Amino acid sequence: MTATSKPESAGKRVQISGLSKLYGGHPAVDRVSIDIAAGSFCTILGASGSGKTTLLKMVAGYEQPTEGRIEIDGRDVASMRVAARNIGMVFQNYALFPHMTVAANLAFPLEMRGLAKADIVARVTAMLELIGLAGFGSRLPRELSGGQQQRVALGRALIFEPDILLMDEPLGALDKNMRQAMQREIRAIHRKVGVTVLYVTHDQDEAMNMADLVVVMDKGRVAQTGSPLDIYNAPRTDFVATFLGDCNLIDVERGRDGVRRLALAGGIAIPAGVKSGRAEMVGVRPERISVGADPIQRDIVLSGTVVETHFNGADHDVVVDVDGRPVRARLANGGQLPPSIGNRAYLGCDFADLIPLEAIGATR
Repeated sequence: MTATSKPESAGKRVQISGLSKLYGGHPAVDRVSIDIAAGSFCTILGASGSGKTTLLKMVAGYEQPTEGRIEIDGRDVASMRVAARNIGMVFQNYALFPHMTVAANLAFPLEMRGLAKADIVARVTAMLELIGLAGFGSRLPRELSGGQQQRVALGRALIFEPDILLMDEPLGALDKNMRQAMQREIRAIHRKVGVTVLYVTHDQDEAMNMADLVVVMDKGRVAQTGSPLDIYNAPRTDFVATFLGDCNLIDVERGRDGVRRLALAGGIAIPAGVKSGRAEMVGVRPERISVGADPIQRDIVLSGTVVETHFNGADHDVVVDVDGRPVRARLANGGQLPPSIGNRAYLGCDFADLIPLEAIGATR
């Protein structure tokens, strides 16, 4: 394995089929099926109680499935003991041995596997280089920063060359800047070693920034699977649309004349041929909506009173009350200044910006 090339055999394909876990008759994970390509980075995204950590524990072997299969490179591991699965695991709390040096922590899984001392020393040296901690081998965990400790935990999970790497909210204890830096480092290391990663998080930005494949979970089930770009641009339900980024939800009504209309501004007719299918509602991402003090040349034009503005550094969020309904628009910082609260504003978007959605009960 070189530092610049991804080994073809490092990552293994993971196939999860009809996987369920019941606790007292209640499904924590409900008939989940996911196909994760060898060497890919898959994030499992969901709120607390969505089943994502239970799913990860079943893959690791810490929980036994009620039913279903877990295959790694075609081998069903659902009934195998943890040690036989050849899986690396990284936890939020690092789980380092506090009395051992960094080098000893890295060496531990190799010693448990009976590797020769010379091989262990060579692997530890190479891993320290890979995780950016060359020269830190003699330090104790308490002498490291949180980000450095997480790198040691990652190195320990990778050093024995696992078939897959599982990561359970690994960056949750870090501050925002360190978390973003570690996201970049984890992705860089992944590109070098090529291991298949299953990464559990509740952070939407983290999921989109890091993943090749995103699995959105809700109430124990898979709500949608796809690339970050596909899920963001084409969510299937109101839940996915609002969980992965901000989205304005607008009901769609069919009149007696058979015309489908947006439930805004007295009913805006959706032209035939516009992609809305049989959707019960549509979504519009805030960044797709223009804002101005004068009417805007777009397919759909609304007006109302500015009731909120929020500045987050990169963007300005503007909330406009349109007939008693808040509509959120987003302006890039460095462009136009947002209108002031209390002023009248015009909003505009095109029919092509409407995302057809199935309504399953997301908060509106």
